Amino acid sequence: MGVQKKTRKFAEVKRVIGKNDARRKENLKKAEEAVEKAKRERAGPDGNEKIREIPQVPSSFFFQANTALVPPYSVIVDTSFFNRTVQMKLPLLETMMDCLYATCHPIVTDCVMAELEKLGPKFRLALRIAKDERWERHKCTHKGVYADDCIVSKVSKDRVYIVATNDSGLVSRLRRIPGVPIMKCARGKTLSRPPGPQYGGGRLPVCLQKCNGTPLLTKKLPTRPMELRHDANPPGPAAAKRSRVLLSCGPCRASKLGCDRSTPCGQCLKKSRPEGCVYAPRRPENPRPVKGMAARLRRLEGMVRTMMDDGGGGGGDGVIPAGLRAEEVGVAQPGGQLVRGERASTYVGATHFMAVLKDIEDMKSYLEEAELTDDESPGPSSELEAPDLVFSSGSTPRSREDLMRLVPDRKVVDRLVMRYFSSHSPSQHIVHRPTFVKQYARFWADPAGAPIHWLALLFMIMSIGVFYSNITAPHELVSDSPQPPMERFKVFRAAAAKCLIWGRYTQPSIATIPPLILYVESEFTISRAAQTNCYVLSSVCLRLLLKMGLHRDPDQLAGISPFEGEMRRRMWNMASQLDLLVSFHMGLPSMLSGIDSDCELPRNLVDEDFGEDSAVLPPPRPATDYTEMTYPINKSCVMRVFGQIARQAHLLAPPPYSEVMRLDSLLGEAWARVPQFMRVQPLEQCVTTPASQIIQRFGLASLYNKSRCVLHRRFLLETLPRREHDHSRRQCLEGAIALLDFQNTIWHASQPGHMLSQNGWYVSSLAVHDFLLAAIILYLAVGNRQFWDSGIEHEWMTEMSPPPTRKRLLHLLQRSYSVWASIAADVSELRKTAGILETMLSKLGSPPNSPLKDEGGQVLSVSGLRESISLSSESRPGQ
Repeated sequence: MGVQKKTRKFAEVKRVIGKNDARRKENLKKAEEAVEKAKRERAGPDGNEKIREIPQVPSSFFFQANTALVPPYSVIVDTSFFNRTVQMKLPLLETMMDCLYATCHPIVTDCVMAELEKLGPKFRLALRIAKDERWERHKCTHKGVYADDCIVSKVSKDRVYIVATNDSGLVSRLRRIPGVPIMKCARGKTLSRPPGPQYGGGRLPVCLQKCNGTPLLTKKLPTRPMELRHDANPPGPAAAKRSRVLLSCGPCRASKLGCDRSTPCGQCLKKSRPEGCVYAPRRPENPRPVKGMAARLRRLEGMVRTMMDDGGGGGGDGVIPAGLRAEEVGVAQPGGQLVRGERASTYVGATHFMAVLKDIEDMKSYLEEAELTDDESPGPSSELEAPDLVFSSGSTPRSREDLMRLVPDRKVVDRLVMRYFSSHSPSQHIVHRPTFVKQYARFWADPAGAPIHWLALLFMIMSIGVFYSNITAPHELVSDSPQPPMERFKVFRAAAAKCLIWGRYTQPSIATIPPLILYVESEFTISRAAQTNCYVLSSVCLRLLLKMGLHRDPDQLAGISPFEGEMRRRMWNMASQLDLLVSFHMGLPSMLSGIDSDCELPRNLVDEDFGEDSAVLPPPRPATDYTEMTYPINKSCVMRVFGQIARQAHLLAPPPYSEVMRLDSLLGEAWARVPQFMRVQPLEQCVTTPASQIIQRFGLASLYNKSRCVLHRRFLLETLPRREHDHSRRQCLEGAIALLDFQNTIWHASQPGHMLSQNGWYVSSLAVHDFLLAAIILYLAVGNRQFWDSGIEHEWMTEMSPPPTRKRLLHLLQRSYSVWASIAADVSELRKTAGILETMLSKLGSPPNSPLKDEGGQVLSVSGLRESISLSSESRPGQ
């Protein structure tokens, strides 16, 4: 039977029509003719197939990222996600917010709810959670379909949703839809996946670009956004390809052997060819192009909105320049400036003082001045330049042994640590002193066993200690080492960066945060002009804090000791202040704008009040007691309102005046809570007050008055002044006058032999941006004719004490210019500031006076403040 079956099966196979059968060829020919006929019927006049429909691409995909996805996020939740959160006992909303770091709104559709009801009693808990009144309920207008089909249809129509699902089948369908992120619940938390691929592997075939309000059909977007060109100029020469660094010697490279990079190497010694062991020379670095002051100043031209004819300059008659007139009745529109440079474009928001220049005309003459005689281009960067934490580069140290060789003798380290803790640095409170003393003793007992992150903290403390010693006791550094102080500062700072990189700072622990914050603060201290690195570093630091959950108050989290919880509060408030200040100085929005945080202010406790063994925190000390936490706590109170003011200034539409007055009330309440002993007082009454406390008073007062200026500046220049805005005009002008008074007081007190001569480093870090903002506001007020027209009464000006006059405001501008001009003689970064004020005074018909003199008619020396600011200039990378 087996043989017969095989034979029968073989016979069936042989009866199949062969490939060369005539009947098969005839059928193939008929099929081809039918296909060609169908193509001719569908073809148009030009012979090509008619295009029936082109799929519409969402406009939010123009930059290859779904720009429609912004907080608060809308998250569509499906059946499987509800069930998985029940199984893992996870709160739905909290885990989503921990994953997204922003507010989100869960959405439940009717189809998802119907599917949960059909699944029976096993899903009754998931159904109960889905019926929570906090979730948004979306009505489905289509006929009954599966929940998966409903979600796919919804996200295909509107690309503004995130889908939370654990269904692999739904995930595979969603991955085919570009721009739809996916969330899943796994490993005891909520995870997110990136959106699906774009059309054509990252390209957009069709998009709508709005140009002057007209939709234009454009070509395919390039694969990388960096290839987008905004002008019609032909591309420049291609960048030179970076050659590979050759580390092995020539014979080992030719023989493909492992070279130990000795001189000669082990392989060449084995093969008896030491004379042939030759290494490739290092590729010389390309010199940086020389770029003078005039070229850098020309970048400011992009920040000016309109330029008038050269003949329309203002004279001394007090007539308002044409550029100061508002284009329409009402409040000035908030906004920023996009400055296009030779190598990059930079957006400057409404908080940056250069954005105020859009209200000033005829500044172009200052920007087009002749090239300065001295060469101010930065020199080539040193090999010991501190490596960037985001894109690490640098050659030293290469190993832990090299790292430990950088630690000086103990007596030197003891003195540098003492200098740091006696300097009253703003970030000192994030290092718990008693705990650091214990760890410091363990380090000297066993240097090799010190954790890598603690070494980063030690190097940062030594680095900042060198910075302070160079101001207060430079002779100590000379006896320690022949190396220049700022070179030692850079070496220690580079070592701290290496420690953070080796310690994987992107996977942080609580020990990672203090050295990282000190690193960002040192960047903010030494980089007064170019703060892009600091802006990036502060954002990275804040994201790492979010990763660790420091934006949540420790009382809301489990498993955190009282000691760690208090230190987390201190670190979060310090990092928030850094991010707000750097963002404000850059004129860009802060990361904190989209973060919901419930972290409370630190307690008014000194370090000796609590420790690692504390079971509970002791009651905080009274607010009337001056402690090391008094300044950080009061600054955080004002800074939180300042953050809301800066966020409002970046809005694309002007806010209602009621919202402005609400923030004004919050600012007044925050300032009212500042105790009297932290308010600015006449210096003759402060002879028994520590210099650090005097500086802290000026810091708080400058922050308060700067907030007043930013909040109310838009109401200063109204074409038709409205009486209800008089309060804003008065607040803005009072804040600017107070800031320039502070500048004069600080400058006098910083002279050699005066009260603040040893604290000039902190004075310089307060000043440039805030004082220049105040000067520009006074310039706008002096140049506005309606303020000084004798036929118009301004009750809000008479309410000020003393009432401002045009002569007094000009005197304040003259005095501010004299200060900047005196300091700028040796500090190149401040020459631009002095030049801006000189141009303002010339446009107002009041040319700059001679350098500022004291009551006896003698020209005041500014060596003390000049040296402190020069120190920051010399320590800047690349100079």
